Amino acid sequence: RFTALIRLHKTWRAFVMADLHDLGLLEDSLWSYNHGTMDLADQDHPLDVTAIPGWISTTDRFLADAPYVCDSDNMNVMNDHVQVNVELYTGSYCHVVLETFMDADGSNGCFLTEKTYKCIKYGQPFVIIGTPGSLAQLRREGYRTFDTVIDPTYDTIVDATKRYLAIRRCLQDIAAQDPMEFFTACLPDAQHNQSIFLNHQSNGLSRLIQHLI
Repeated sequence: RFTALIRLHKTWRAFVMADLHDLGLLEDSLWSYNHGTMDLADQDHPLDVTAIPGWISTTDRFLADAPYVCDSDNMNVMNDHVQVNVELYTGSYCHVVLETFMDADGSNGCFLTEKTYKCIKYGQPFVIIGTPGSLAQLRREGYRTFDTVIDPTYDTIVDATKRYLAIRRCLQDIAAQDPMEFFTACLPDAQHNQSIFLNHQSNGLSRLIQHLI
C-alpha cells in the first residue's frame, strides 16, 4: 500500500515511523528504518511527544527492534544516490515522504529534496512529511499534488505537531480506500508530474549546454 524509506535516523523520523507502525499503516507496505537512539533534546526534533498517548514508549520499542529493511541492498548501494531501486517507487500505491527537515530551524521555510522528486519522476502519488508549504512550492513549479484525492490542507499548518497529526489522519483516510481506486484517481496528476519533471530536466540541460557553448 505505502512506501516509506528511511536511511538516516533522526529523532523526529523515529517518532513518526514508530507511530505509523503502531497504527498498522506500514502493513502490506515497503518500508525501512536504520539504527538510531532517541534524543528528546535533539534541536531538529520539533514534535510534541505528549500529543499521542504512549508515544515515547512506542518509539523506544520501535528503535529497539531496528533496523528494518525492505530490500537486499548493501550500505554502499544505499549511499550511492546514482543508483535507484525503481521497484520501491513503482511497487506501491502511495509514497510517504519523510523529508530532510520537518521544521527548517523554525524559519517556516520550505525544503524539498530528491526524496520528493523521485516520487514525481516515477509517477508515484505521495504525502510529504516535511516543512510547511512543500506542496505549495511544488505547485509553483507546475506540479500537481493530488488535491482532489489527498487532502492538502496539512501543508498549510505551521505547527509541526499539528501538521503531523493532520498527515496522520490523511494517511489513515488513504489506507481506508481501495488502493487501486485511489491510485487510478491519482493517475492524471502523476502523469502530468512526470511530464513536467522530464521537461524541466530537458530544459535545464539545454540551458547548461548553451551556457557552456
